[in-house]
Amino acid sequence: AHTGGLALVRELSRLARFQRTVDAPSAPDLEAWATLARDHIAWADLAFRRARHRLGDVGVQLAEPARVVLNQYASHRNTLNRAFGAWLAQHWGDVAAQTDVRRPFALQHLTRLLVRPLLDQGQRVLLLVLDGCDLASFVDLFGPAARQNGLALGVPTLPDPDVRHDLAQGGAWRVAVSPVPTVTSHARRALFAGDLPKSGVLDATEERAANATNDERAFRDNAALGDVSRTLLLKGDVGDLGESVRTALASSHQLVAVVLNDVDDALSSKETTPMRPWRVEQLAAEAARWLEAAAEAGWTLVVTADHGHTPYVSRDRKVSVAGAGGRIASEPGPGVIELRDGPLPTAPVHLLADFGAWRGPQHRGWHGGVGLEEVFVPLAVVTSGNEHTEAFAPPEWWRWLAPEDAEAEVAQAPSSEAAPDVPGSEPTDAPEPAETLPGDVAVALQYVPDALKLAALLEAGGTVDLTMVSVRLGTTISGVRQLVGTANVLLGGANVGRCLVVTGDHIAWGVPAPEPAPAPVEESWLDQVQDATERTVLQHLDRHRAITQRELDDLVGSARKARRFAGRVEALSAVAPFRILVEPLPDGTKRYSTLKD
Repeated sequence: AHTGGLALVRELSRLARFQRTVDAPSAPDLEAWATLARDHIAWADLAFRRARHRLGDVGVQLAEPARVVLNQYASHRNTLNRAFGAWLAQHWGDVAAQTDVRRPFALQHLTRLLVRPLLDQGQRVLLLVLDGCDLASFVDLFGPAARQNGLALGVPTLPDPDVRHDLAQGGAWRVAVSPVPTVTSHARRALFAGDLPKSGVLDATEERAANATNDERAFRDNAALGDVSRTLLLKGDVGDLGESVRTALASSHQLVAVVLNDVDDALSSKETTPMRPWRVEQLAAEAARWLEAAAEAGWTLVVTADHGHTPYVSRDRKVSVAGAGGRIASEPGPGVIELRDGPLPTAPVHLLADFGAWRGPQHRGWHGGVGLEEVFVPLAVVTSGNEHTEAFAPPEWWRWLAPEDAEAEVAQAPSSEAAPDVPGSEPTDAPEPAETLPGDVAVALQYVPDALKLAALLEAGGTVDLTMVSVRLGTTISGVRQLVGTANVLLGGANVGRCLVVTGDHIAWGVPAPEPAPAPVEESWLDQVQDATERTVLQHLDRHRAITQRELDDLVGSARKARRFAGRVEALSAVAPFRILVEPLPDGTKRYSTLKD
């Protein structure tokens, strides 16, 4: 629990620093928004996801204030998404028409601006489309790939100096723009066709509209690719072990395009848990093996997504507007952006912008809206290597971690932040807040200056008035209460034996309530299950009571393991404290649920 608490506090600290340092661009344009998405949103959304994962590892003393920080982050992301959506509504036509390869461009231009030049330079290209992959998932997926898989983000050496210069200007790690609305039938078709589709389908029937025949026809008729020898492998073509991909890579094709649906399949889940951690070796169809083999054989990998997604955050983010999809409304409403201009399947369109907002059925995530996490998608050039390009690195607020001797440094180093210009806080010769605090408190709160100031006020006066603190810090009383929650998260995670307690209109130091004693450990029925895969699935069923076939494939890592579990359902029901029921679904897959005897 202590390790989980420290990990949670690390992610919450990152989110707090993100909120303090990252705002909407002061001079918004396509480059500014793309840079914000690539250099900040990708990493912050990943920290948010990891923090949600860690909530189950800690007690209520830390979990409750942690939720305060998570809610603050979601609200900040609302602000950023609405600002971006409003900007995009005014500039979508210009964004869609942008064709300079050195700048961010929309996915319908990918084959002409990037893939075709690589082919013309003698490169064989493996185009990997990760369906539904947002920037956070990509960072999680490819962060360790250079070291663990020999897959490094980097531009290959090309003979033509002009092409080499243009691609180097764009970089090996960049973002592309998913055409709005960010649904598969629109965005992925645009990617393969090299042009925006004419279909006006916007609702939940996108799976039917985006069928294999239409995608294959679009790819075949792509004018930018001309007579390039190529093949497209969709979900039903790849094979459990990627056999078709290996065959295509061994053929004479110059371009092999592959769609992997791992992320998008996970989104269809009805669970409210955050997306699981991603690694290349955990992708379906043994993708790690053929990706590594392709890179070693000299193929240039171009990795992108047709659209991103916004995650499930909480039940209260469901919006009451009419519409045609989880992120597509048919009327104005709070957090709904109206687009009228530029290439659209129909006009006007009303798209949700708020982070984690949704309408209709509940899922683990949605797409179709104009959130930064949906519109900006990863676009990376990957080659064989063990070190990523320098651009693929976390921002300063992510890496701003305390050194081992931080306690001594905090005690010695003066703060560079000026006192707030509010009544009652005129500059004085008083010591900096950190200098008046015990070392463990100063270290725990060092990256949240207002928390340091609040703790220093308490250290000096014992008890302080909420109104006085709000004036001194230049915030509202509600803001002070939120600050108390943030401070307690940091103090609890650092194992400091003190906390802030609000009683009526006053704040004072207190002692955290002890964690409840763990229940006696009894021999679990799971100990009778020897197979690790079966044990993992049973643990999931015991906790969540149901799992779909797609979720099962995702959980165990391969369809073969999932089938093996399916064949053992009856035997495992005899061991578990519940029966496992198998229910066929309309799409031909199955759902496994539990029934307590």
